[in-house]
Amino acid sequence: MDDLLLMCGNQEVMHINLDTQTFDVISEELLPFRFKNALRGKPHMEHGVTRYYETQVRIFEETNQLILLSWLAGRTLLLSRKNAKKLYQAFRLEQLSDELSRAKLSIACRALSVLDNYWVKLESDPVTWEKVNLRHISLNESVAQIALHGISLSLDGSLQDSPEFLTNGSYAKCWRRYPDGRLWLHKAGEHGSFESRAEVAVSDILDRCNVAHCHYEAAEDDGLYVCACPAMTDDDRSIVDGSNYASYLLRSGKDVERELQAVDPDSYYKMQIVDYLIANTDRHSQNWGMYYDPKTTRIIGMHPLFDHNNAFDKDAMQDEDFKSHFGKNRSLKENAMYAIKQVDFHFTGPITRELFLTDRQYECFMRRAGQLKISEK
Repeated sequence: MDDLLLMCGNQEVMHINLDTQTFDVISEELLPFRFKNALRGKPHMEHGVTRYYETQVRIFEETNQLILLSWLAGRTLLLSRKNAKKLYQAFRLEQLSDELSRAKLSIACRALSVLDNYWVKLESDPVTWEKVNLRHISLNESVAQIALHGISLSLDGSLQDSPEFLTNGSYAKCWRRYPDGRLWLHKAGEHGSFESRAEVAVSDILDRCNVAHCHYEAAEDDGLYVCACPAMTDDDRSIVDGSNYASYLLRSGKDVERELQAVDPDSYYKMQIVDYLIANTDRHSQNWGMYYDPKTTRIIGMHPLFDHNNAFDKDAMQDEDFKSHFGKNRSLKENAMYAIKQVDFHFTGPITRELFLTDRQYECFMRRAGQLKISEK
């Protein structure tokens, strides 16, 4: 059987031999962050380059198997996502959620993602990155319809011309190619249009703040109200989510928050301010992350804020001491009060009642803005 190649664009990163169950790291620099400082093996220096003590290392021993499987499996949607089972049914796939099954599905989809430039192929396969890059190829519209609308179809053909098996999250969503060629994500709510309207409302509010954020617009997709946002990545900027980046930092002996403050203090502190202003309790490790250069994996900074459809949490609006995901048992307010002293956060336009879905949201936001002494400039 051919080796499986882990690629980053057109660069080979790792050979994976499925017969002997071994791998050969070709480029340590280009390893996904999930692999960096994680693969077992005693490193030594050879011609100034850190290499593993054996070129061929068994991947199905100890933790290396789990690392590889978890990375592959993590690139496929969970069956718990709305309409996921309809996608499996359309291609007559077994509805199995174990990591091995999901890893096999990932390989069938070339492990492609809109978020980065990694993918896999057989060594004998002459296909190039330009032929499979989801940001530029034609997408399967039928698969998108199933993913967003949950229609029942039976499909034949490749799994490799759609990103729908490779998009995380629990809400119904799909990717759409707009007439100008740009890729946009359409996302629906679980309870009618409320979550989608909340996402657009927060985006409109943040448009009037000097903070980098993903812009959302209200859109209609075959009669369904959705929030729509452009893809956050391009061929020169990839994303590693907070979970994988934080794990990499910890393996490297670094404190996560100190590193974020050192690498991109402006974005880090403004995130703390925003989360308090909009009573956002959903800043878990999948809802923040880092931009990096896919040619070198050099970290560029935090990517723009996104995914605020659960903002203005009722309990968090009432409780100013609601705990944050960041800090050792610190509250959203404590983080914001400290952060406002570290950066210039201001409004770039008027914050009016019309931007909010409810009076309570507006009153909460303005009260907290007053506490932080935020003004318009």
